[in-house]
Amino acid sequence: MAVVEEVRGELRARRIPLRQGDAHRIMIRDPRRGDRADLLAREVEFFSIGTNDLIQYSLAIDRVNEQCLHISTSRFNPAILRLIRRVVRGRTRRRIPVSMCGEMAGEPFYSYALLGLGLDELSMNARGDPAGERILRKSGWRSEAEEFTGSLLLATRPRPRSAAPFEKRWRTCSPDERF
Repeated sequence: MAVVEEVRGELRARRIPLRQGDAHRIMIRDPRRGDRADLLAREVEFFSIGTNDLIQYSLAIDRVNEQCLHISTSRFNPAILRLIRRVVRGRTRRRIPVSMCGEMAGEPFYSYALLGLGLDELSMNARGDPAGERILRKSGWRSEAEEFTGSLLLATRPRPRSAAPFEKRWRTCSPDERF
């Protein structure tokens, strides 16, 4: 990347030591970067998706306006899910890791959908629901999650009509598995 080389040149000129082997990474926080993920994957070692900003910028939401808060919590908006899927698919040639940070990653229901989209890692708030982490540890859930998420991607409305696959799976777990 030209920008990376420019910054390295500036650091060398200032005699600031560079560490060899630092990974080039990119934060996907806006639809422009998400849409170009396949091109950006050629230049970096991994992606991190910042869902709070991604949702805000993609849906043109003012997060400090209380009248808009209900929109920003609509993380099942098909446009957002499709954009996340585009980022995950964009990395396929080089198979670079895709992680996610933001409130979306820490909620079990969303974690299930994100597992179905093929994310490699979710960064969760320490105050978030620990059940989301448990879902991700259950490798047998991936195919079910992919099917569930596939139905969400076909939706034309922000809210899924039914969360039955998730709820059914959730009810079959013992309380120890859930929390």
